[in-house]
Amino acid sequence: MNRISICVISSLFLFSCGEDRTHEYNEKTECDHAIQQLVQDNYLWGDLVNDVDWKNYFEAPSDFLKRLTAQAPVTDNWSYCSTDTVEVDYNEIGLFNHLDSYGLDVSLILDPTSETTNQFARVLTVYPNSPAANVGITRGAFISAINGEKVTSKNINSLKKGRVRPLTVLQLDVDDQTGNISWCDTLQVSIEASRKIYVDQVWTSGMLTDNCAYVLLTNLSDGKSVNTIKQLLANNPERLVVDLRLCNQGTIDEAYELASLLAGKSGAFLNTLYRESQSDRNRTYTVASATCNTDVFFITSSYTKGAAEWLIHGLRCLNGEKVTVVGQKTAGQNLYLESVPTSYYHTLHLATAYVADGEGDYDYASGIVPDIEINEFKSVKLFPYGTTDETILNLIINN
Repeated sequence: MNRISICVISSLFLFSCGEDRTHEYNEKTECDHAIQQLVQDNYLWGDLVNDVDWKNYFEAPSDFLKRLTAQAPVTDNWSYCSTDTVEVDYNEIGLFNHLDSYGLDVSLILDPTSETTNQFARVLTVYPNSPAANVGITRGAFISAINGEKVTSKNINSLKKGRVRPLTVLQLDVDDQTGNISWCDTLQVSIEASRKIYVDQVWTSGMLTDNCAYVLLTNLSDGKSVNTIKQLLANNPERLVVDLRLCNQGTIDEAYELASLLAGKSGAFLNTLYRESQSDRNRTYTVASATCNTDVFFITSSYTKGAAEWLIHGLRCLNGEKVTVVGQKTAGQNLYLESVPTSYYHTLHLATAYVADGEGDYDYASGIVPDIEINEFKSVKLFPYGTTDETILNLIINN
């Protein structure tokens, strides 16, 4: 149905009430009509977006955008609409968000000792300088009680944010001789109230051994990753481990700068591919000269997305023999997003181009599959990031 038909039908409906209420219809739908126009003009598949049923123009902007992007020929999991007057963390990692959090991520598991049928919140990540870190909770710990009650699927979300809470925290002990596991070091803590948490782009870095360097990056956007990796490469390590398990945001320009440091040969690194009517915007990111002789290992998880994936995908193509990916399959963001403001206190974050490697391949929407797939959470114990006891790092160092 075209826009003229919509206006005719809606006008008949409004007039049938005995008075002309067309102005009310226009006021309540003008934001969504504006969104539709912006999508048609900017979206990667904008030329395929058609008018919808007139009732849909009354939907909330975020719901209306999803309705429009659903017309794309592929599943678009990335485009979204934000409200300019509301602060929301669109890069949450599990239970952790930057805006209001205790600073930890957990998963619900059954008693690993099999002694009981109780459930535990296994601590997967503790962010530095957070309420969780400040009371001594560490990665690999197990929370058995919240507010004096056993952990269950019904109360585990209370570890996301809230007031001061008493927690019971346990550690696992593993007998090196028998492999038997048991509980030890029970800790009663009162975790601080949740709050906004700043996480530095470079979480930790340094030399793991004489010939192996390590860096954990949470963000590829402000240049810190580039400076840190330059410093590490100055030590001429045989291996560089770039930990991207918690990296889910960044820019394509920083991914390109990192590629220029890590590539062992010159050539095309990435291509951005816009829709046919905007093909003049297509760009090739070319590494002009490269002399890196270091073997690069990327650690990935299901949280790894966006710029981190573009870095891995492009370097795999350009310099595959020197690149190894270890960990779990990534999120699969093969689309480049651009922010498009509206005049109605909303901003559209639209997929406008595919991000392909130097050969034009963008077929990683289902995620980048590691060369060595390891689910670290199958390990009995989890150790802090960047320590040689960690399952993945131990493999890289010793194999």
